[in-house]
Amino acid sequence: MTPEIRLIALDLDGTLHVHRSGVSPVNQAALLAARKAGIEIVLATGKTRGSALNIIEQLGLTSPGIFVQGLVTHNGDGSIRHQQYLDRDLGREVVGLVDEDISLIAYSGTDTWVTRYDRNIELLSWAGEPRPKLCDSLAEMTRHVPINKFAAMDVMDPGKMNALRARLEEALGDRAQVLQPGLTIMVEVLPTGTSKGAALGALIEDMGVAPEHVLACGDGENDIEMLELAGIGVAMGNADENVQAAADFVSLPYDQDGVAHALSHFIPHIVPPGLLQDGD
Repeated sequence: MTPEIRLIALDLDGTLHVHRSGVSPVNQAALLAARKAGIEIVLATGKTRGSALNIIEQLGLTSPGIFVQGLVTHNGDGSIRHQQYLDRDLGREVVGLVDEDISLIAYSGTDTWVTRYDRNIELLSWAGEPRPKLCDSLAEMTRHVPINKFAAMDVMDPGKMNALRARLEEALGDRAQVLQPGLTIMVEVLPTGTSKGAALGALIEDMGVAPEHVLACGDGENDIEMLELAGIGVAMGNADENVQAAADFVSLPYDQDGVAHALSHFIPHIVPPGLLQDGD
């Protein structure tokens, strides 16, 4: 018997929507029906809250949200509820390990910082992230600005990113977490033991919701802990095999309204298949 779903946690890119396209009418209808039934909707993305403002408005969300790979949790009004940082010395070490021809972005609360604008940074902006601020040196900035995570990008050379990941993992060991969040063109460095799943666990405890009453949807490596925590972990049909293996249910791909399909499967009394058809 499926437990009562009280909270739905949703990754964004590759799960609920892609880049600037927003939420599809079918997914929107399903989620609004869930909200109307009293189910909390929590966004959980690797990007900043600023990148999700259109989704928050489109769905009328007032729940807290998880951002920057779980390192920054915001209240419904946008204020920061909790955040975690990289060690400052480790942050400077990370900057030194990334080649100068690779774009490096520092995340700090609601802000992002870079030393130059290039095609990689333009891609981030196209994907919805607010335009980063400029600084002369990220290494120097770590001395006075707390950093949640670093993200390195090279849109033209995924092979270079794989090599960078291996170099960072070897150099940093267990002092930091290195991952590629569903994109071969990006490598991120986070504090050890942090994830969207860990942030979701802390948040639902604060909200008085047991894990078995959570349904979580995702498609990337950075969603695995979240899917494993939830009573029902849903992988999108476009997810990699390791993500699907961590899930309890594999839905349709994101661009075929996979979120709505999963909701109609697990809460058909709230999101009946007819609602999906009406949204077509």
